[in-house]
Amino acid sequence: SWLWQISQFRNMALNNMFRLARPGYCGARLLLSQQTRSFSRLAPIRAVAAAPQISSSSTQLVQKRDYVSRASTNMWTGERVISIALLGLLPAGVLFPGNIILDLSIGLLLPLHIHLGLHQLITDYIHTTAGTRILNTTSTVITGLTILAFFFFNFTDVGITSAFRKFWKAL
Repeated sequence: SWLWQISQFRNMALNNMFRLARPGYCGARLLLSQQTRSFSRLAPIRAVAAAPQISSSSTQLVQKRDYVSRASTNMWTGERVISIALLGLLPAGVLFPGNIILDLSIGLLLPLHIHLGLHQLITDYIHTTAGTRILNTTSTVITGLTILAFFFFNFTDVGITSAFRKFWKAL
């Protein structure tokens, strides 16, 4: 029936929406070829849907969104790599306290892990540009100072893992 054909066209258009929005992609040809194979009575709809109008501003928006998407993917991957590294470093730090390599690794990766989580929290829940910039800048400064403090503690005192062990024994 014609209702079924319209619902199929709607589903196909939704599936192809993101492919049509990419700059430099000739998605109109793909959409037109799918429509001519599947739907013979929808010629007026096919003519409108086959010629998407993408202005230069929307193309720039899509390119920016693609860049942000890749940056988010890289950040997500970095978060997972740091988390997996910490899964091995923290027990090793407990087993081998006083190792300078473990102390420096933990002193670098633990603040980075916290910083990336806080960055995602800020990005997800603060919706003003100024608020996001201020909070991300503050978070970056605090993370840098924390890394410097950990390095200073590792080089001038007993180190993170030995301090943790001494604290644990005192309890």
